[in-house]
Amino acid sequence: YNWEAHKLENWNWWKQRVKRMLRLFDIVRIDHFRGFHSCWAIPPEEMNAINGHWQDGPGDEILVEILGCADSRSQIIAEDLGIIPQEVSDLRIRNGIMGMAVLHFGFDGNLENNPHYPPNIGQDKIAYVATHDNDTTIGWWEKVDGQVKDRVRELSISGEDANHTLIRLAKESEAPITIIPLQDILGLGTESRMNVPGKAEGNWKWKFAWENLN
Repeated sequence: YNWEAHKLENWNWWKQRVKRMLRLFDIVRIDHFRGFHSCWAIPPEEMNAINGHWQDGPGDEILVEILGCADSRSQIIAEDLGIIPQEVSDLRIRNGIMGMAVLHFGFDGNLENNPHYPPNIGQDKIAYVATHDNDTTIGWWEKVDGQVKDRVRELSISGEDANHTLIRLAKESEAPITIIPLQDILGLGTESRMNVPGKAEGNWKWKFAWENLN
C-alpha cells in the first residue's frame, strides 16, 4: 500500500471498506494485522523474498480511523498469529483490539509463555479451537507427538475425546467469543479439512449435510 497516498485521502478507501464489511457482518477480522505495524517489502525484480526489507506501516493513525467506523471496538478482531513482535501486540492492545488464540497451537513449547495455552487466554483474545488453515482436531490429534497429547490429557475429563476437550477448554477460557469449526463438533477427521496452506488445488470442498446435525 502507498500509505502516504492513503493518508492524503484521509484514509477514505480504508474507511469505506470497513464500513461496507460492517454492513455485511457483525464482526470483522483484519487478516495479517501486523502489516499495520510493519511489512516485508520485496523489490519487484527479485526472484525470491531474501533481499527484502522491513517497511513501517501507519500504526495507530490508521487504526483510529478504522475503529471510528465501528459502533464498538469489539467489532474489530486482529489476526495476530505467527511470530509477532511485542511492538505489534502493543499496537493491538493500545487500541483495544482483540487478538486470536488457537488451541491447536497451545500445547507446544513452554506452556507458561504460550499465549494459545487455554489457561493463558485472556479477555483480549478470541478463542479458536482451530482456524480454516488447521487440520480438524481429530486429524490433528492423530499427528501430534506424545508430549502434546499428555498436555491435553492433563486438562481433559475422563472419557472425553480430543475434539470435545478442546471445545470445552475454549468455551471455559476467559475469551469473550469462541470459534468452533463444525467439523470438530461433528468429530470428523482429516478428510474433512477445509484448507491446506500452500496447496494450490483441492481446498474448500468440504460440505456438511443437514442430516449430520441433530
